[in-house]
Parts: sequence; C-alpha cells; structure tokens
Amino acid sequence: MKYLYLLLIVLPTQSLTLTSNIPYKPLQRKPTLTLRMTTGPGIHFFNNAGSSPSPPCVTDAIISHLNLETQMGGYHAASMQSGALLSVKQQVVKLVNAESTLEIALVESATVAWTRVFYSMVHTIIAGQQPDSSNQVLERVILLSEAEYAANVVAILKFAREQNQFRTTTNCKWSVYAIPSLVDKNGLNTGIVDLKTFRSMLDGTWEVTNDLAETVAENLNEKRLLDPASIAMVCVTHIPTNSGIINPVEDIGQIVAEYNSQHKHNKHSKLPSILYVVDACQSVGQIPVNVQRMHAHAFTATGRKYLRGPRGTGFLYVPKSIVDDLVPSHVDHASTPLAWVDSEPTLEATTKKSTL
Repeated sequence: MKYLYLLLIVLPTQSLTLTSNIPYKPLQRKPTLTLRMTTGPGIHFFNNAGSSPSPPCVTDAIISHLNLETQMGGYHAASMQSGALLSVKQQVVKLVNAESTLEIALVESATVAWTRVFYSMVHTIIAGQQPDSSNQVLERVILLSEAEYAANVVAILKFAREQNQFRTTTNCKWSVYAIPSLVDKNGLNTGIVDLKTFRSMLDGTWEVTNDLAETVAENLNEKRLLDPASIAMVCVTHIPTNSGIINPVEDIGQIVAEYNSQHKHNKHSKLPSILYVVDACQSVGQIPVNVQRMHAHAFTATGRKYLRGPRGTGFLYVPKSIVDDLVPSHVDHASTPLAWVDSEPTLEATTKKSTL
C-alpha cells in the first residue's frame, strides 16, 4: 500500500480522502526540524538524490493506513484502497505522458523495475532466436552509457558473461560496449553521450573497442567495425547519481526509432530491432519527462527521491505496443491465473502481462 502515498506527491494540490474513518494521531515533530527545506534553524536536507524526506501529508497517510490495517487486516485494507491505487497509476500516466494505466507497473524500487524489464527483454530476445544450421556464432550487443547506474551495469555484465559460458550450445555471444561520451575543452570525459559517435554505432562506421563482457581483454590489433544488426539493446541513464549531467535521452531515442523504422533484425519477432531502456531514477520529479518524445521501450523511476514518496516505491513504464510480446521475467497467480480443466491446472490462454 506504499504506492498510495505517491498520489499525495504527484498531486500535491489535490486532497485524497482515505476510506477509513478510524481516527489517528499525526506524528509530533520537533519544532527545530524542518522537512520543507525552508530557511532558519534546524536541518536543511540536500540529499534528495539519495532519498528525500517525506512531507507531512505522506507520513500522515502512512499512519492512517497502518491504523486501518490494525482494524481491518492487511488484505481487506488493501481492497478498500483499490480505487486510490488506480489513481496512482493514472497520475503516473500524466506525469510521464504515457497512454494507458496498462503501461504502468508499480514496483518496490527503480532498480527492481529496471532489472525486471531488462531480464524480460533479453530472455524474449533469446526465445526469439531462430536455430542456425551453419553453426556460425551470432553476436548480440548491449550498448550502455558511460554514466550508467552501477546496479544496471552489474546486471548487464552478469547476464552477458553467464550467457557466454554456454556459447557452445547457444551459438550466441553477448557483447557489451560503452557509448563514448563527449569530451570538454580540457580533454576531460563529461559522461554525456556523444550523439555523433552513437549514430556511427548504428550506421556501421564505429570501430569496436574493449568488450566489457569479456573477462580477458580482446586483441584489438585486428580492427573491426560494429555490425549494427548485432545491437539488441541500448541502455541510458537520464541523470546519473554522481554528477549533474543530463543525457540527451530524447535525441538518443529518436536515433533508435529512425533505425528501427528502417531495419528489421529478426523477421520472426514482433519487437523492434533495438530495444531502448531509460533509467530516470534521478530525473522524475526533478525535471519534465516525456516517454513519447524519448521513444522509450522501458522507463524506470523511484518514488523516494524527487517525488518525495516513502522508500520502497517505484514504477515501470512499458508501451502497450510491445508489452504483450515480452516474456515476463517471472509470473505468479495474479499475473497468470490458473484455469482448472478436468481437475488439471493449466495456464489461462489469455495471460496477463502485468508482471514483467
């Protein structure tokens, strides 16, 4: 039920009436403590990039719902707030300019959202590979920004290296390359994606550098160009946790969209040739975001930073144009109900893809 309190953040000018009439006593705050970053004595909180302090309306809502659970039990209390939870998704749709609540999943954190959709996408790519009788090794490439969040990098490298251990049976090699960044006038790396170089990676003129998925450095004496047809995914962090740069995610998405409109890597797959994933953990609530202009195939964010919601909240956006074609990273009885036929359990034909 923690997602309920995000509504108080997304819509600070509107009131939310909980369905419980059970009285509660708001927290008694010390007069020397300020949670609104105002001037004067007390604590001035600047680590919003880590986790913002929640405003009184959020903490009061949490206490109210906990009181409701003590009277009604957790499940019944949750069912009483189903309408409010739907409102959270509706407001997230407006916040990121999505098209439908069916494109929004509420999760425990931005990292949970990112890893869930990442593994869903790569396993869908693997499932869609057609057998090759020529025994030729097929390369699949993941491109990531140099300012990519550490948890994302760890997941990508772990996946690629584990897959490459079974290359003899899958005939597929996964490679990971960092998209070069712009360099400032002093010759220092800015961490901002170099759009000109990124475009060269997609038009087949970029010379391959070190493959991050390799545990032993490649011999780069033999120069080769990256084959755009091998690129499966592009992962970019909008604003990193350790600097104030802003990556041009809309321009990157436009380049990917243009490529996808002209190329089809796998004629047997309904997915775009290149999938584009945006980590917006540090940008949502701080600057305007628009998933339509980004052309994002996945967009992840948290509630505990600039939205000032409680910890343990986040959301995932996946456009309805591809969500039905993704293989869920895991399923449960909510996302895939069982249908009993002749006393034998079978998965329903119309599987819900609410759990990516």
